[in-house]
This record gives sequence, structure tokens and C-alpha cells, in this order.
Amino acid sequence: MKILFTALAGRACLIAACAAAAPAIAADANFYQGKTIEIVIASGPGGFDYIGRLVARHLGKHIPGNPNVVAQNMPGAGGLAAANYLYRKGRKDGTMLGQLPANIIVEDLLGSPGVSFKAAEFNMIGRVASGINLTFVRSSDSKIKSIADAKSTETVLGTTAPASLVQVFPNVMNHLVGTKFKFVSGYRDSASTILAAERGEADGATIGINSLYSLRPSWLKDGAVRFLVQYTPTRSSQLPDVPAVTEFVSSPKDREVLNIFLTAVTLGQHITAPPGVPAERIKILRDAFDEMLKDPALLAEIKTSHTWFDPMSGAELQKLTRTDQFSPDVIARAKAIRVSK
Repeated sequence: MKILFTALAGRACLIAACAAAAPAIAADANFYQGKTIEIVIASGPGGFDYIGRLVARHLGKHIPGNPNVVAQNMPGAGGLAAANYLYRKGRKDGTMLGQLPANIIVEDLLGSPGVSFKAAEFNMIGRVASGINLTFVRSSDSKIKSIADAKSTETVLGTTAPASLVQVFPNVMNHLVGTKFKFVSGYRDSASTILAAERGEADGATIGINSLYSLRPSWLKDGAVRFLVQYTPTRSSQLPDVPAVTEFVSSPKDREVLNIFLTAVTLGQHITAPPGVPAERIKILRDAFDEMLKDPALLAEIKTSHTWFDPMSGAELQKLTRTDQFSPDVIARAKAIRVSK
């Protein structure tokens, strides 16, 4: 009898726990009714922000309650201003998201100046595309035709800020490959660095592939610029004639250092939430993001715009934020590169 009573008591407790959890889940499912979600985009308008605005157009209809979703640009410090803001001041109720720079793991891991966030504490919602960046020079008057030329001749690149991947990646090339890229930073966004190259203020620049598709899609065909390198582990199927950065780095020790910076390629163009958002709402947002990626309307827009599209779930991205895979020696070498000019 005592055993039966204990079993029944345990069952009663389980039922009570489930009953208590059910209203909480239902309440979360209805939370977004009448709400507005803000996506903070870590750049000015023009190029990088296309993905954030794409998500803003399509995400809301896949969230229970169909909230409005709006995009807000927040440029500054190569994207770190938005990352710091989302981490420290972002609303923790699930109504604020961010399209942050792909190198937040790198900047956190290397303790870069201006970083006041912990990348592993962000809640990854999902990725639209991996982060392919390319360094280009003008074709019309540049003497630089390959990375071999860039190793013997100084090449001026327009950039936004030292913390931005558009400067970080070519700076890695300077140290691991021996190129002579020189940087003129302070431009507001990708659109501005493109104009700087076109006006002759710089020989070229580095640009994300989706910024390229958004701002100068004709460059892939008309030969107006020459692409020297794509910062990826292997050549992208979209750019089979442009060498990958790994083709120039043969030393195993240098490859280990390069792999730290290539975490930015995997993280790519992603959407994240600040720390502290309830797990139930993170699940709602991740599920909605995954459903959005299958939405015919979104897929049609991606096809029309020729946007680079290789998505990854938020749960998979979250695993990437672990940094214990890198030894202290490798981190120290990468840090020395990152802080150098």
C-alpha cells in the first residue's frame, strides 16, 4: 500500500508540474501578439544590412502572434558598437535581436580593444549565409593582378575600422602571407569603401559577397575589378576562379592561427539575441527563423537578388561560440596579428 501511495504521489507531482508548465508555454506563445521586434544592424545602410532587412521582412509571420519586425542601423567601431549595445543594453524579453559582425568570436577571444561582450553568452537564432569576404582592386589602372603582386607592391585598401573583417582579413594576409596591404580606415560602410576605390582614393577594398551582390552585382561579370582572394577555407562554388586564403598559407602553425579568424566565415551573416532572454522565447525565435528559411517568398527574394544562401540553425551556431578548441599559444599569435598595424 505504501508503495502504491508513493507511486501515485509521484504521478500527481508530475501532473502538477506539467500543468504549471503548460500555462507558461502558452503565455510565451502569445507573448508576441501586438509586439514589435527590433533588429539592430551593426552597420550603416548599404550592403551588410541587406540580410538584416531581409529577415525583418519575413520573420514576423512565422512567430506566433505575428509581431512587427523593424530594422535599425547602428554603425560604429567596425560593428562592435552594436555588439556591445546588444550585449549590455539589449532588451532581454525577446523583442530585440541583432545582425552582428561575423568576427565577434574572434574579437572576444583575442581580447580586442573596445570589446565589452562575451560572444558565448549571445543567443544565436540562425544564419542566412556564411561570411565570404573578398579583396579586390580596380582593373583599369591597378598594377596588382594577383596576390604575388600584392607581396611586392604596396596596395591601398579602403576600410571601415580595424575591428572590421574588411581590414582584419587582409591584415592577416600581411602577416601570414607577406602581402603589403596598407589601410585607409574611417569609411562608414561597404558602400563608402567601394566609392573610395572607384574615385581613386584607394586601390581597392574588401567586401562581403552579399554586399557585392547588393551593391555591385555587375562586377562578377564585367571585369571592372579584379578579385585577388576570397577569405574561405575552400573556393566557393560561386567564385571558382578566385583563390581561397588557405591556398597561400601552407605552414601548419600558420594554418592554426588562420583557423581562429576563419570562425568568422562559419558564423557569417547571422541573427542573434542578447543574453538573458528566456529559453522558451529563444526556442520560439529559432523555430520561426528555421521556418522562415523555407518560406517561398523569402526564397524567391533570395533567388532574384542572387543572395549567397547557406543557412545554419541557431543551435548549431551556438556550438561555434566555444573557444576552448584553440591553444593559448595559437591565441597569442593571433592576438599579436590582430593588434598590429
